[in-house]
Amino acid sequence: MRGFFVVNRIQARFLVFLINIWYSVNMRGKNHEQEEFNERATPISVFLEWYNKNIPESYPRATLKALKQFQSAYPALFENNEEWSIDKHRKRLMEWLPSYREA
Repeated sequence: MRGFFVVNRIQARFLVFLINIWYSVNMRGKNHEQEEFNERATPISVFLEWYNKNIPESYPRATLKALKQFQSAYPALFENNEEWSIDKHRKRLMEWLPSYREA
């Protein structure tokens, strides 16, 4: 006997197959939900809450007034509606926000 767990090639491949299925179901499902949220159009209040909660501490926080100013500065990003999406607006807002001065 070579070892405590003696497994033939077919059993080993089946075990790897089961582990891959388990990983795909458990890990991809979580990422898919996050990706779906990032693409979804949300009201400005939901975007504001998410943005301030998920950016690094060193970045400036957004305010409702700043988001409205950003919206008027970049109307092409809001052609059809006034809703916000993480994928479409987060990066541009992060680049723009340090130059914004709230009056």
